[in-house]
Amino acid sequence: MTVEHRCPLCNSPLWPHVRSGHLTWFCRHCEQEVPYSVEENQSERVESYGTKLTPQTPQLSTPPVPQTFSLKEILQTTINGIAQFLQADRVVIAQMMPSGEMTVVEEWRQRPWKTLLHCHISHFVSLANLQAWQQGDIEAIADVSQPDPQTSTMMALDSLFDVKAKIIVPIRQRDPQAKPMHGSSHSSHSSKKTHSLWGLIMVHQCSSPRQWTSSELGFLSLLSTQLIISIQQDHFYQHLNQINQKLEEISFQDRLTQIPNRHYFEHYFNQEWRRMAREKQPLSLILCDVDFFKAYNDTFGHVQGDRCLQELAHTLKYTLNRPGDMVSRYGGEKFVIILPNTKVSGAVHVAEQIRTAIQQLKMPAATEQVNKYVTISLGVSTVIPSPQTSARQLLNDADKALYKAKEKGRDQVFFRGQEQFNPSPQLNHHQPTLMTAPVIE
Repeated sequence: MTVEHRCPLCNSPLWPHVRSGHLTWFCRHCEQEVPYSVEENQSERVESYGTKLTPQTPQLSTPPVPQTFSLKEILQTTINGIAQFLQADRVVIAQMMPSGEMTVVEEWRQRPWKTLLHCHISHFVSLANLQAWQQGDIEAIADVSQPDPQTSTMMALDSLFDVKAKIIVPIRQRDPQAKPMHGSSHSSHSSKKTHSLWGLIMVHQCSSPRQWTSSELGFLSLLSTQLIISIQQDHFYQHLNQINQKLEEISFQDRLTQIPNRHYFEHYFNQEWRRMAREKQPLSLILCDVDFFKAYNDTFGHVQGDRCLQELAHTLKYTLNRPGDMVSRYGGEKFVIILPNTKVSGAVHVAEQIRTAIQQLKMPAATEQVNKYVTISLGVSTVIPSPQTSARQLLNDADKALYKAKEKGRDQVFFRGQEQFNPSPQLNHHQPTLMTAPVIE
């Protein structure tokens, strides 16, 4: 009868594979060597090393780690699967931190055994241990009370946490830039074959000594390979998300003034419109425009014109007091300010604060038709969003109010639908505090 050997992870057929003169198995589905096999006939299966397994040996299988999980979920899934398969008293994963400290980051344990979670184990580890783990050496000790000087590690840690038997499996990742540790016998190897130590899988038997089988060691070895693939994919997705967030920030920011651009304004405006509609609160817009800016560019040049816009944007940003208020560049020399939950009187008061703050910059104007310094005109509109109103209409009202402010002589605030007025302090929605913007270096 022909016995078919199968991969313990994916249950695909295994193919004989010769490496360095030794016969092993190769899984075409997993695309890697497998140091042991599971026969199709469970009662008569034989390890690749030739040792017959007892019928009581549990089936070697583990669910694949979902690639969409976070790193924490990946590690938790791994240790839960190991604990279930090996029936161990404690399973931990320790990670090598950037500082060089090795810390236990995930743990599964049976009660009443002590927890190792968040324990720093570097004090129990020697350089020889690290070198062996970086080379991929797996350590299996059936009885820690009878240590072998060639293999036993972390005896003090074992004593503190009642470890009777253990397995230590290194989690390594291929790193072409990593350098082998001093004294390593592999230091002459090509950098392409160099691995860095990500961490360790440690399995503890605390109730009694235990003889570990070749299948169990092979299972953990293969699992560590699958685990590092998932870890690297998680790092890649995190890096990709950071890049996407950065690109989003760039796409929402005006390159000249470093404040939100019109694209982000439209996004935030629609968001606040819906929020104010739910809360039945007023939403105000201030549309402002630099007076005689074309003449300013013609007189002082476009470089100085850009500098003027940067100063104005900087001042507008620091004049707003509340976190929900936002200024953005609407286009050219025009800026727009969103004031959620702000009544007409409060919006007009903020507009007057802005107008005064711009005058205090004392930037020379190209023409003295209005003032010897650069000034701005502002249009204000306010509405409580409802099905009978629209965000586009609110913006149009602010634009018409700005046009009226220009028509009436510039350097002033005008509210759509009313004559020009100066609100009294008791009507102010905002506190009458004028902030001075930090100077741009």
